[in-house]
Amino acid sequence: MKNVLILKPEIIQKQNYNKSRETSLSMLCMANKDLKLFLYNKASTNPFLSFQTVSDEIINYQASAATLSDTILSQLSYLNVELDEDICYYLLSQLDSNGYFRCSMKDLCKQSIYTQKQLEKVISILQTLDPVGCFCFSLKESLQVQAFACEEAESETAYILCSYLEDLANHNLNHIMEETQMDVEEIQEGLRFIQSLNPKPASGYASFSQYMEAEASVEVKDGKIQIQLLKQDFTIEIDEEMQKNKQMQEEYKQLYTEAKNIMNFIQKRNATIMQILQIVCQKQKDYFLHGKALQYCTMQQIAKECDVNVSTISRAVTGKMLQFQNRYIPLRYFFVRNGNKEHSQEELVDKIKEYIESENPKTPYSDEKLKALLEKEGIYVSRRTIAKYRELAQIENASKRKKRKGEKYERKN
Repeated sequence: MKNVLILKPEIIQKQNYNKSRETSLSMLCMANKDLKLFLYNKASTNPFLSFQTVSDEIINYQASAATLSDTILSQLSYLNVELDEDICYYLLSQLDSNGYFRCSMKDLCKQSIYTQKQLEKVISILQTLDPVGCFCFSLKESLQVQAFACEEAESETAYILCSYLEDLANHNLNHIMEETQMDVEEIQEGLRFIQSLNPKPASGYASFSQYMEAEASVEVKDGKIQIQLLKQDFTIEIDEEMQKNKQMQEEYKQLYTEAKNIMNFIQKRNATIMQILQIVCQKQKDYFLHGKALQYCTMQQIAKECDVNVSTISRAVTGKMLQFQNRYIPLRYFFVRNGNKEHSQEELVDKIKEYIESENPKTPYSDEKLKALLEKEGIYVSRRTIAKYRELAQIENASKRKKRKGEKYERKN
């Protein structure tokens, strides 16, 4: 019997590069500002596309090598602490052309969903990034931040003198000497240092910040939630006449196909975002209608109902804002995986204490039972989180409580 060698073709799974799909997903990720810049660039190279906007702002943005937003956000990855990027975007949007906040801390809180403590924590870190002196509420604060960041000996004197800017401007040195116990030479040295600082730390940037531009608005009318994609302040069109006049060589055919695809991608992008918003608003309807706490909602749930991949949902909500009751809210805010966001750690610890204080001493609640009781109130936390909060409150586990409470119960009887 002859041995026959049979060569079998090797089966290799190849994934072809799909440029159109990549462009579609990329456009889905873009916020309105980035989308306009993308379309502006495409219309500049594709004769079939016509792009128009209500202002020349996009051209100014294009001319800038780096915005203040680009500079600040690029430094976040090098920090040793994690910052909420949504808060960073919000704070960047509230800066003026000099890098100062356009409103007070009270207004920053009022116009957002963040507490003063949250904002102050992020601001204190952002103030240390280049250009130093931004994210301040006044000239005095900006100069003090810059002086504090310097290691020169004169910076300490300058830091103190920042509280006497008006006296310095009016050459009222006697009052400063009386208040600070400094001599004239020290004051002059500190003044020279202050004059070396930048009173407008963000003025060197052509585009000073990534302004906030909501993707959609939500209103409540007659007890019903109404969602509306905000009108885009640009138009993008295909020049069909050019297509008729051109001899459709292969190069022009590709450009025409690209133009048609981009138009389709814009429609698909808006439809996807609208679909996500409708489902999110339905799941968080108590929040919009009655101001109640957010309910358990994950990207996996939304992806399943939209019949898309989770990564698509993540792309669609990244960097996008929703306008509700004159506030800008990041879309990611509405995804709550580990329970009710309206309940702080302290409130959850108090709830756990309440349950344990009212439990039957013979059958104390296990961590799993506590988890189930919280879920009945719409608060979803893991069993491990329950154990963590219980330990923070210095409460023993169920078996130890049963033994301790059981002994007290027996003595009482």
